[in-house]
Amino acid sequence: MQAIRQIVEVKNGNLNMKLPKGFSDGKVEVIILSPEMPEFRGKSISSLRGKLKLTDTQYVDFQTEVTHSREEWEQNI
Repeated sequence: MQAIRQIVEVKNGNLNMKLPKGFSDGKVEVIILSPEMPEFRGKSISSLRGKLKLTDTQYVDFQTEVTHSREEWEQNI
């Protein structure tokens, strides 16, 4: 499978891309995503602290699950 990742400008709800020769005929799958959300550009992960608005019980459950996930990754297989 060949893949191209390219950021293109959308104008009036349309976009125009020129594909390389390998894509001259046949079907292609098109997936359209917006680039990074601008409100998070240049911010560190720590800027997200407190954004989930968890109750004390939810926070403890979340931390327990995170710890459990980390321990799973550290197991020798």
